[in-house]
Amino acid sequence: MNRVHALLPPAWRGPGRAAAWRRARGRRVASAGLLLVAGLLGWGALQGPAAASGSIIVAAHELPAGHVVEPGDLRERAWPAGAGLAGALPRSAAQGSVTTGVIAAGEPVTASRVRTGRRWPGVRAGDVVVSVPVADPMLTRLLRAGDRIDVLGATGSVGADLPVLLVTQAPTAPSTSSGEIWVSAPTSVAARIAAETVTSRTADTQLTVVLHPAA
Repeated sequence: MNRVHALLPPAWRGPGRAAAWRRARGRRVASAGLLLVAGLLGWGALQGPAAASGSIIVAAHELPAGHVVEPGDLRERAWPAGAGLAGALPRSAAQGSVTTGVIAAGEPVTASRVRTGRRWPGVRAGDVVVSVPVADPMLTRLLRAGDRIDVLGATGSVGADLPVLLVTQAPTAPSTSSGEIWVSAPTSVAARIAAETVTSRTADTQLTVVLHPAA
């Protein structure tokens, strides 16, 4: 008896028909098992390596046009690493941007769907930016960003202690003012300034600007 037969179970050994049948059945089962393993290995080779997975930033919910994007407006979504998305923004760039149109929930946030948010240093929380036309060219040369002014109309105070953000000179062409003073003001004050500006132009008068002396 050779070494292979010595490794077989006792019932599989010997020249008998029953032992021969058991050995034949064992060979068939082993062959089928080897074919199955070979098939699985071949299938895996055809499929190739698993696709790498990455992520992109999408809208966590619908964002309206003109909306300033906040951290809670964004979430990550799985995205195939090899499938590039033109203009996809990282979270740091998307936050603080302004939507140029409606972005649906789950839609990728890309550079074509938002614009950079405008930043006005010195604007107080809750304020808006409004311009005050002035007639005196000396005033526009005197004022600087950071100054504080009061604005008076025909009927009295329109706005008080308003921080100056920017001073612009009038163009060389004929103009009804010598420039504009851009200030930070509450919405209600900005509305009064706008109304007084219209009234003063109709009545051919000007708003009066009072400068606060530096402390």
